Formats: sequence, C-alpha cells, structure tokens
Amino acid sequence: MPQFVPFFQGDSDQLTPQGQELIKLAGKYGANTNVIPTPDYERQPGGLGFMSFLDPQNVRVDPTQAGVHTAAHEIFHSSFPTDIGRLNMQRSFEREQKGPFDFMGMKADYDNRTKVLAGASQPARLRYIYETDAVPVMIEEASAQGGARAFTDQLGFGNIDQGYPVPGGFIKQTTSDGQVDSLAYPLMYRDQGINKFMLREGVGIGGGLLDGQPLGIGIDPRFSPETREEYYRIVNNARPRVQREFNRVYTQYR
Repeated sequence: MPQFVPFFQGDSDQLTPQGQELIKLAGKYGANTNVIPTPDYERQPGGLGFMSFLDPQNVRVDPTQAGVHTAAHEIFHSSFPTDIGRLNMQRSFEREQKGPFDFMGMKADYDNRTKVLAGASQPARLRYIYETDAVPVMIEEASAQGGARAFTDQLGFGNIDQGYPVPGGFIKQTTSDGQVDSLAYPLMYRDQGINKFMLREGVGIGGGLLDGQPLGIGIDPRFSPETREEYYRIVNNARPRVQREFNRVYTQYR
C-alpha cells in the first residue's frame, strides 16, 4: 500500500517540506490555488478534500486525514479543470448571483428534464441520466486523479493515493500489485448515476435482492432486455472512458 505523505504539519496551516514542493511544482504550471485546512465544522470521516464551485481558488484539505495526493487532486480541480468542470463553476456562480429564490429558472430546468425523460424509452432514460448526471463528474474526477498522479510522480512519491471508501464494495479498490486503484473514485459516480435512474424508475438503489445481495439492473427481471444491454454497455465502457481522461492529463503534466 502507498505511504502516506502529509501536506500540512499536523493539524495546522503550516506546510510540510513535501507540501511546499507540491505548491512550487504546481506554480510552475501556472496554478494559483490556495490550499487551506478544512475548517473544523466542515470536517467529516472520509472527507479528505473539497473544492467549492463558488470559491474555487481556496480548496480545502483535512490535515487530520489527507495528504499530498489530495492537495494535488484539489489543485487540479481549481487551476486545471476540464471544460465541463469550468462550465460547472460558471453555472454555480450564475445560480449564486440569481439567489436561492430563482424559482422560474429552477422550474424551467425541471420541466425540460421531465419532458426529455417522459418521451424516452427506458434504455434512453438510463443513458440520458448517466450522461448528464454521472459522466461530467466522472471525467472531471478522472482528470484530477491523473494530474495528481503526474505531480506525485514528478516529486518522486509515486502512487500515494489514499483511496476512497465506495459504498457497496462493487469497485475493486486496489490493483493486482496492491496499489490503490485511482479510477475507483471517479467510477463511484458511474454507480451514483445508475442509482438515480433506478430511483426514478421506482425500483430503489440496487434493485431487488437475492440472498441479501442487490441484483442490479443486469439481472433484475423488472428491467427490459434492452435496458440491461444499455446497462452493460455503460458498465463496460466506463473504466476505459475514465482511463483515457486520466492518461491524457497524466501525460500532459508528467
């Protein structure tokens, strides 16, 4: 398993020598991100780091849980986002400018989505929810993971990804050589997108149960053969899809 490399000195805002090296390296590529300790009231178990779309210049890293890999990951969200990541920042800012009572805008978004889904077949609804809700986050997270790995390799740390606990345990967390699988976290959003579809269809997350284990779309009899085929296409293509984005960013910054 990878060795933990701290970014902050204990539970403080002072950087370790390794943290200083990361900031210096990121600055060479034009990063202008402030990495701050996650405030106490925002900390939670498993919450290693966070970037708010409304405050992308100040990313949070929990010094009691996270290290250099997480800091590098959040720096990439902040300073080197994908096109879809940048668009999400812009949309979040625009929503904030309109305020929480922009009911007309929220209703228009809801009505448009409802209209699209109402006129679609079940496989098309699955694909639409997956592509609109899951894929943008998957790609942005794969990009940040690839960039973080590029930086930690440049610094001589190798794969120091701490991993991420994925509910359900359907995604293998380590590779055959015992290294943390850096694609497991982006792929979590694939499963969240599929779960949103299942909830919309009234089936519930995971579908039916067999001996206490979720059947999933692939073998749940309440889904049509066409929907199951679409599900398998999504599952089979998700990893290569995020792997391409991870490799693209890794190559660019390595």
